[in-house]
Amino acid sequence: MLSAFSHPSGRPELLVTVSSDGRINLWDTATSTLRQLLVWPRHLASRWTSVAWQAPRPTGGSKSKAAAPGLLALGSDAGLIVVWDVQLGEVVHELEAHSQAVNDVLFDSDGTLLSCGEDRLVKSWSCESGKQLDTFKAGKAAVHRLALSADNTHVLLAGTTIRLMRREGWKRLQRLPGHAEPVSCLCFAPNEQFALSSADNRHLSLWHASPQVKPTEACVQTFALDSRLVQAGFLRPATSVPSPPHLAFFGLTATGRLYVWRLPLNFAPKPGDAPPLAAAPHCTVRVAAAAADGEGTADDSQRIFAAALTVEGEAVVAYGSTIRPTIATVKFTQPD
Repeated sequence: MLSAFSHPSGRPELLVTVSSDGRINLWDTATSTLRQLLVWPRHLASRWTSVAWQAPRPTGGSKSKAAAPGLLALGSDAGLIVVWDVQLGEVVHELEAHSQAVNDVLFDSDGTLLSCGEDRLVKSWSCESGKQLDTFKAGKAAVHRLALSADNTHVLLAGTTIRLMRREGWKRLQRLPGHAEPVSCLCFAPNEQFALSSADNRHLSLWHASPQVKPTEACVQTFALDSRLVQAGFLRPATSVPSPPHLAFFGLTATGRLYVWRLPLNFAPKPGDAPPLAAAPHCTVRVAAAAADGEGTADDSQRIFAAALTVEGEAVVAYGSTIRPTIATVKFTQPD
């Protein structure tokens, strides 16, 4: 099941979920109500494989006013990418992007769309014209996940191995050992020094993402969780907010547990040093239903299936049924 919050670095305005019949549901995160239903005329002809939000554009006026979501892109197993204008509720582009299934899509901060597919190609597209801007042949194996640096200059390409590439000219700068299976979760840290990855199992790996680091020294630490990872991400501070003294990141598992870690940047590990992090996360978030005696107990029907960390140091989570999710903000009340 595909789902994603509209703005993972701020307080997200919308949550998108894709139903089994291909219908696209947009949920208001403040009220947990369905704001909009998007239906592509050929939604039963193929299966959606990936989803990405365009970075929100400022709406003007007060700085505290939420930025409006722009475009929403969905890749399909038929190689097609459909781009929606969320405000208008209309399809703006149908891109015949790949000859095989689309594995991942994402927008850079300038609005350009990137995609990768089973045809072993990585492409970029203009969201204004819908024209292809660039293409890169990844090699003998398909790229399954993409991740961009905050300044758009570097990109991570992940199949089983992970490559750090300079986007201009597609020059490889580093090759990380990666995983035994294709990578299913991949993201770049906002300071571009670290990256997270998982391969549809219960292990989350933190990497040095620097050309100067040897591949044998690139893995900072691997965390073993209770079940397979379904989502991972970093806290991405807003440009107007001073950089926090720590690197915050999370992993969400299939059992609905959200694990949050915090790495003090003053003690950022150097390549070859022993990992400075404890195996235990900073905190764990889960949804519990009240039992008859008033004690909270875990409820499988209340699993968290999507999460994001906000600049206010909170977590926004979606849980329960994807047909009618509940969206809540979790505040961390500890002084640190």
